[in-house]
Amino acid sequence: MKNKQLFHQKYGPRALVAGASEGLGAAFCEELAKQHFDLVLVARRAEPLKELASRLSAEFGTEVTTVIGDLADPETLKNILHVMQSRDVGLLVYNAAFSAIGEFASLPIAQLNQSIDVNIRGPVTLVHGLVSTMRKRTGGIVLMSSIAGNQGAPNVAAYGASKAYNTILGQSLARELKPRGIDVAVCCAGAIRTPGYQLANARQGKTGEAPGTLSAKAVARTALNALGRKPFVIPGCINRIAVFVLGRLLPRRMATWLMAKATKKLETTHR
Repeated sequence: MKNKQLFHQKYGPRALVAGASEGLGAAFCEELAKQHFDLVLVARRAEPLKELASRLSAEFGTEVTTVIGDLADPETLKNILHVMQSRDVGLLVYNAAFSAIGEFASLPIAQLNQSIDVNIRGPVTLVHGLVSTMRKRTGGIVLMSSIAGNQGAPNVAAYGASKAYNTILGQSLARELKPRGIDVAVCCAGAIRTPGYQLANARQGKTGEAPGTLSAKAVARTALNALGRKPFVIPGCINRIAVFVLGRLLPRRMATWLMAKATKKLETTHR
């Protein structure tokens, strides 16, 4: 970040990261801890979340609050809203996601609804909570989207549609909330080098990475740097080219066919 002090002054003193336990979420936490933010970490799995909280506290002297729960659960959202109100959160990073992968008609309706709950209801609820309760005069919101939300995405239809929702939501709010001193950035990511991504590759027998795969740290930095500068950012040159080709140069039918090939062997994930 170009001016760390100003970044903390504008968006601090505390940031909430949803989907924080590992991978990209942990990278966001580390970047913010380096900027002297206190943190509220939200994730389903208690052990990795507590380990991350202990490490950040020891390494950076960061005050860390943890909220353990599933973002598909309304009670978890209520708990988070309560913490946001009492802890003076100035920055929200919504990284949590659920991806139900497979043919739409073959997937359990519960999984499809979980995609809606985690990927749409969750960010809408927390963004509204932040905006309506924030005591500061300035703040920031980062919403993680995906290349899968830029065109039809067979085998991840509900996930892709939910990410398209977040892209439009974030871009709309970037304009709407600017007069209130709140910056919004949507980060449209491709493949990210996370433990979940590497495990999925190993299960499929893959030895290499998809073109454009980036480190979690690089994606987190790009997303945070976009705040106050760009309402929409795509990390990585290869990913920007891919979005341009799929969205502008190819017919929709061809773009959807290519996405179907790319998503055919994926596995359901929840972070």
